[in-house]
Amino acid sequence: MATPDTEIDLLRREYLESEDAEFFKFDLAFAVARCIVKYNDPDLLKKMPPWVGDMVREMCEMYRRDGSYGLISNLGEADHSEMVAKLVKLLDPGA
Repeated sequence: MATPDTEIDLLRREYLESEDAEFFKFDLAFAVARCIVKYNDPDLLKKMPPWVGDMVREMCEMYRRDGSYGLISNLGEADHSEMVAKLVKLLDPGA
C-alpha cells in the first residue's frame, strides 16, 4: 500500500534522478501537489527542492487569480480546479 513517503520517494527517483529531469519539472510539481491533496499533508513539500515549492505555490496563485486551474495538452483540456482549491486551503489555511 502506498504511503505519502513512498510516493514522494518514487517521485524523487523518477523525476529528480532522471537524466531528463529538466524536461519534467512541471510534471513533478503537479504530482507533488496531487500527493499533498491526496494525503492532506502540506509538509510533503518540504521533502522536495525549493523550486518545486515555488512551482506549486505558482499553481495556487493562478487559481486565486483566475478562480480556476486547467491544463491544455495534446490530449485536450483538463480542469484541475477542485484539486488546486484543496491545495490552496492546505498550503494557506488562513486564506
